[in-house]
Amino acid sequence: MDKEVIIWLGESQGSIGRISLGYKSYVGPYSFLGSCHNLVVGDYSMIGAHCYLITVNHRIDKEDVPYAEQGYRGGDIVIGRNVWLGSHVVVLPGVEIGDNAVIGAGAVVNRSIPAGERWGGVPAKPLSKG
Repeated sequence: MDKEVIIWLGESQGSIGRISLGYKSYVGPYSFLGSCHNLVVGDYSMIGAHCYLITVNHRIDKEDVPYAEQGYRGGDIVIGRNVWLGSHVVVLPGVEIGDNAVIGAGAVVNRSIPAGERWGGVPAKPLSKG
């Protein structure tokens, strides 16, 4: 783990955060890892500088309730083995990234990514396989 990485473990509706970093995984400077669920980073995976991984997000589905009072919803984040997240990548709740995947700098990952694929953009989309 590099300098100024923020690790936040919280609690949301009975779920308690857990973060697991695999063997020889790396988290770049100024990144944020936040968890009210499980956040797993596989062996040999690299997370670039200024990345943001969070397992919960505010609910916004009740029209008659202020956003700040709606609570949270979330899900685990699982990053496979030998994955590379470029700098400034955002990974949202409920996402799994398969082994040997590469996510381009600045991408927002809002759905799961199969093993061995390269994704980028906002929201992230497939760029190539293998």
